Amino acid sequence: EEPNMEEFFTQVGQVRILLDKLSRHVEDVQKRHMVILSNPNQEEKSKAELDKLDQEARRTSDLIRQQLKLMQTQVPAEGSVVSRIHRNQLSHMTLCFTDIMRRHHAAQTAFRDKCKAQIRRQLHVVNKETTDEELEQMLDRGCLAVFVSHVRTDTNWSFSTEALSRIQARQQDLIRLEASITHLQQLFSDIAALLDSQGELINNIERNVTSAAEFIGQSRAETQKAVRYK
Repeated sequence: EEPNMEEFFTQVGQVRILLDKLSRHVEDVQKRHMVILSNPNQEEKSKAELDKLDQEARRTSDLIRQQLKLMQTQVPAEGSVVSRIHRNQLSHMTLCFTDIMRRHHAAQTAFRDKCKAQIRRQLHVVNKETTDEELEQMLDRGCLAVFVSHVRTDTNWSFSTEALSRIQARQQDLIRLEASITHLQQLFSDIAALLDSQGELINNIERNVTSAAEFIGQSRAETQKAVRYK
């Protein structure tokens, strides 16, 4: 018995909506990063918005991952047009998901690097020069906060209250980022398993599909085929 193609394309439509939603979240996250780093007056508001966006992006990405895994188990046996349609659609969506998550990871990594750069600049303000390695060690050991408290009480160093506040703010940003990046790493692991299971078909699609417009066009063509072969 052939699978219900109408039900299948309903699933496809639901995943596309989630992918579009996730892509918008990633763009909004990048905008909040810029505000946090450049506009101290809007920092608290932007951080609250960023936390909400991160939570929503995590929920959305988890839903997409679950749906793709489910659809993977429903692919018909090879050899039919319907099976090829299922595999093409699933592979397209998996590649789109991968692209969005790569952009999200790149945005998180760029924000982390900018936070560290800002910490180094503010440490310079309080007359404490650090190398990249020293800063990494302080962050890894969680001793940056201890260092900041020492600066506040050391009368031999001039310091700026604003500079120290920014150091502490960026450190909190880095702590939050680590949780997000850990979640992304788990997602990439799951996506890699999906890509591996889809094999050579993925390679063919990567060679032949180069834009979202082609993706949509091919999807429409596949839909028409499905109607003819129902």
